[in-house]
Amino acid sequence: MSQAISYIRFSSAKQGTGSSVERQEAMLGAWLKRHPEYVLSSIKYADYGKSGFKGEHLENGFGKLQAAIDFGVIPKGSVVLVEAIDRAGRLAPLKMIEVLSRILTAGVHIVTLDDEVMYTEESVNGPHLFLLAAKIQQANTYSENLSRRVTASYKSREVMAKAGKTIKRSVPMWLNSDGTLNPDVAPYMKQAFEDAAVGIGERRILRRLCEASSVFNGMTSTTLKRWMRNKTAIGYWPAMVDKDGNLVRDSEGNAVRDDIPNVYPPVVDADLFYRVQSVFNARKKFAAPTSNFLTGLVRCSECGSNYNKQISSRNPGVMDTMKCGQQNRENGKKCENVASIPIVVLEWIVKSTCLHAVRTALKSQHLSENGKRLIAIDVELQEVEKGLGNLASAIASVGAVPEIVAKLEMFRSQREELQNEKALLSGEAVELDITPESVEEALASGDILRLNAMLQSVSYVLTGADRNVSVGLQTFRYGGIDRKTGSFKIHHKGQVVLLERKLEGKAVQEDTSH
Repeated sequence: MSQAISYIRFSSAKQGTGSSVERQEAMLGAWLKRHPEYVLSSIKYADYGKSGFKGEHLENGFGKLQAAIDFGVIPKGSVVLVEAIDRAGRLAPLKMIEVLSRILTAGVHIVTLDDEVMYTEESVNGPHLFLLAAKIQQANTYSENLSRRVTASYKSREVMAKAGKTIKRSVPMWLNSDGTLNPDVAPYMKQAFEDAAVGIGERRILRRLCEASSVFNGMTSTTLKRWMRNKTAIGYWPAMVDKDGNLVRDSEGNAVRDDIPNVYPPVVDADLFYRVQSVFNARKKFAAPTSNFLTGLVRCSECGSNYNKQISSRNPGVMDTMKCGQQNRENGKKCENVASIPIVVLEWIVKSTCLHAVRTALKSQHLSENGKRLIAIDVELQEVEKGLGNLASAIASVGAVPEIVAKLEMFRSQREELQNEKALLSGEAVELDITPESVEEALASGDILRLNAMLQSVSYVLTGADRNVSVGLQTFRYGGIDRKTGSFKIHHKGQVVLLERKLEGKAVQEDTSH
């Protein structure tokens, strides 16, 4: 039996969430049922979100289909099933004829499922030639007109935006359709940026948003991060970019739209926005706490693994402990550190030693003007470098067009100015002083996610070896339970601290004796 090869394509990411794939697959199944002489091959080709007008599919799924035909993986007599001829591409007619001829002359046929026409080398050399040419011309003309209308629409709105007029476009949910801030969403988004600035991950931020307001239900963490990357947050109508982040350009190599400032009211100030971009660009992978404040803050000095929480079966909460995660998982095969330390003891050690770390973390959030500008410069330099790369690609594609060359020189000059400003500010950077009151406020806030993220962001960590717990140059030793008082014993600097056993997060009383 001859083989039937399926090829599915759509150009817009929105079509992937609609019925495009299902419709094409249903048509394919119906055709196979009417033509039992063909068997569906296990080899399938698809291009999801790839433009047939720009030829992106030729470098992806459709290109692989062509290569499989060229090398005989798809034998002569097979048929390639497409919904319509425009699924194979919307290229200029001569180029499209060349693409399809490569398949047909190899003895492989093309079937369009919308009208059930089978194109073969013989039929296209005869009655099907004009039909095929008309369909190709129609597909290309439609895409060309659509591209022209979209470009003209953007240019028209760009003129309005630069004139300070409200424009119609799809906007993030913190903005109303008239371009004003949505008071039911904007405060939560500001909090989301503040959480991101201290290192809390997008999934945890989204969970907090959903707990605070139902308007965020159904959102994904990917969407949230894309919003926090979007300069609409600081009032811009961002430049038009493709899915890879490169500027979209017209046929002459010019950007369809550059960044336009002051189009919308900002939901956060530029300082906070650029601090979040800096965190995203240099993000370390932190362990994300849930109910346990200590997650990611305690590690084994023997193997480097994080400590995990162990819930007490006899006295949950009061007697919960933490121990080396690897030792626990591998039953001691890879780590010999078997000691468990009560969570109440570890929390007390953190509270006794974290003041400097909290102060350091707060400094990174409350920068001097020089510090704020340095962060903004780093982000601007990344954008300039990206712009230089885009312009170099444009020159390689369309040649040394004077306008593009002039813009390239402008970007180079801008890069040099930013680098010089950065060098000057780096030598003059002044840190703001953090008051003891602001440190105490951070510790007393009760927001364990935020405090945990702050401590992890400055690499604060306790290391445990047997019953010893070290932080910096200080070492504490857990001494078990005092028989007389029933309190936890902690040895430190020749003293014994007696710590009353209480549920984690509650205040503990201590008594010290020599």
